[in-house]
Amino acid sequence: MDIRIGQPAKLSRICAIIVGGACLNLIVLEISAQEKAPSEKVSPPPVISEAGPQSVTAKKVPVSRTTLDLSKFPTGWVQYTADKKVPINQVWRVTPGNDQSDAVLMCTGEPHGYLRTEKKYQNFEFTMEWRFPNDANGNSGVLIHTGHEDKIWPSSIQVQLHGATTGSIFPLGSAMSANNLQVRDLSLTPQKWNKLGIKSQSGRITVSVNDRLLGEITGCTPTAGSISLQSEGAEIHFRKIQIRELTVTETTTVTGDGRTVIIRKKTEKDDNDDDQNDS
Repeated sequence: MDIRIGQPAKLSRICAIIVGGACLNLIVLEISAQEKAPSEKVSPPPVISEAGPQSVTAKKVPVSRTTLDLSKFPTGWVQYTADKKVPINQVWRVTPGNDQSDAVLMCTGEPHGYLRTEKKYQNFEFTMEWRFPNDANGNSGVLIHTGHEDKIWPSSIQVQLHGATTGSIFPLGSAMSANNLQVRDLSLTPQKWNKLGIKSQSGRITVSVNDRLLGEITGCTPTAGSISLQSEGAEIHFRKIQIRELTVTETTTVTGDGRTVIIRKKTEKDDNDDDQNDS
């Protein structure tokens, strides 16, 4: 006897029985529980990865644009000073305004130290306005990619706010870059609000002051960390502090075993599209 089975069934065992002198082959079939009673399939959870197999689909995840809420200060910030006994409100305080953009973060300049974000950033655009209320030769700066160690001064990439060299970029401590940017004689009037723009992406940092692009440095390490504001001897005010994390392109691959692998990459070419969408 020749018994054929359909594809879904599974062959379990073959028995031979002698009946009336003839050998009868019995095929015992085993059908899985899924084939007996179909049930809803549960997909495995997606795997988040920075690298992986070639994707089959792609989509763009909206960028995050955040104005740091100074009304909740010092929530979200960490202070480090040369004198650890000095409380944060003795060096840094906020004058509230009508909304977030009007609030002013004021720094006395003493003791030396910095205020850094609790959150760490990798590829981002940072913008703010600042002014020295009294000192045309005031000194301060923005330190990016900090948070690996707290000391005076931490390993980081500094964007200079010193009156005579505002806009210069150079590494501090164990941080490195392939080149430096030296800016001279960019005079800024005390009490006047000035704009600063910093873009950091994949080890490349560009800076602009008052909407004027000054230049860039490349080959920067580290490439991620906190963003810090310096207290360096002069009273300085900050406002309209914004951080925009750059575009993430999300690609998806379904692997042979049914897993979904999501690959996320930050891409510069998509930023222009987001700028148009934001306008």
